Amino acid sequence: MLGLTQLSVEYKSGQSALGHHWKILAGDEQQIGRTRRVYHGAGGKIGKRLAVATGLSTAGSVEINVEDAAGDHVATITGKGGERRIATLLTPDGKEIGKASHTAGVDIDLIDAGGTVVGKILTPADTTEAKDDRAGVPFPIEDAAGTKIGELARWRHQPNALPSLTGQLVSDWIGLYNNSENAYEAELTRHRGFSNSAVYSVVLDPAATIAEPLRTLAILSPVLSGYLY
Repeated sequence: MLGLTQLSVEYKSGQSALGHHWKILAGDEQQIGRTRRVYHGAGGKIGKRLAVATGLSTAGSVEINVEDAAGDHVATITGKGGERRIATLLTPDGKEIGKASHTAGVDIDLIDAGGTVVGKILTPADTTEAKDDRAGVPFPIEDAAGTKIGELARWRHQPNALPSLTGQLVSDWIGLYNNSENAYEAELTRHRGFSNSAVYSVVLDPAATIAEPLRTLAILSPVLSGYLY
């Protein structure tokens, strides 16, 4: 996954907010992984799941495991909402790799574990084209020197219909995720990133020399984008 030059994520809704996740796809559209929300502690797990499922928990931070096609945990992302939105990327054992930081109307900073900005995703959020629901307008990704190393694109989400409340809760509570595009997404329980999109995709320049951790942050920028909410 981390050695690719093309990667995309597609938002998939559950029957309730518990099942919302992102499918991770290679450049050939083959699914190579997914995200899965994490809860800690028996009591806290039940309480947090109930709050999320009912829409009572819509703010604060989320913790997400990034899994490969075999279901192995390859990375963790923590997302924090607010005026400055931060998605932090960690190794499975909790060591920080770096983070993406975004404030509305400002470019997305890609930051290493030491706090240095190593790259940027240029987001012309105020342009008409960038607001077009299906434009897929690419956002250039640059290194710290301003050299373009790739592009991130996104497509906006379209609302879906509402199934029964029972159907929303039961399958997601026990972890049987429903990937139907007709499933309901409560507005405040969606984590669809800085542009409220259903798809993010990245293409890196295969000829570019991209140092770490920028390369990892750049190839996983679609996943990070999904949690810059």
